[in-house]
Amino acid sequence: MHASSHSWMVWWKQVLQDPSSMATLVPSSRFLASAMARAARINEQSFVIELGPGLGHITSGLLAAGARGDHVVALEVQPSLAKMMSIRHPSVRTFAVDARYMNFLQRDLNLPPAHAVVSSLGLRNMDNATVEHILRAGRAALRDDGV
Repeated sequence: MHASSHSWMVWWKQVLQDPSSMATLVPSSRFLASAMARAARINEQSFVIELGPGLGHITSGLLAAGARGDHVVALEVQPSLAKMMSIRHPSVRTFAVDARYMNFLQRDLNLPPAHAVVSSLGLRNMDNATVEHILRAGRAALRDDGV
């Protein structure tokens, strides 16, 4: 089976098992990925934290914009999607962890403050307390001039 077909199977399996855990029924497009990378002013020096990478379409856009794989850390709460991310983008450090814990991961791995935190999380599907926690963690993860 082709890797792309397997990726879609993993995606749809997750959608069918727990639809509320998915931000969307369709993975992000390359156009959205490119726009997000431009908005975050990504380059080869950028250290990026990506929240909810799913199958890695936004990750592909970050890498295409010049981000180095070893400068991208992806947090995907769904273990099956995190595993797929690790296969699709082996240079990116991918962790099956809730986005609320990005600061602990950043501290425990001695990661630098991020140039950007990009997110594909379905924040509208989350309760207000969870959204606030993620937003506070994201701000704390950034360097002073981060986006």
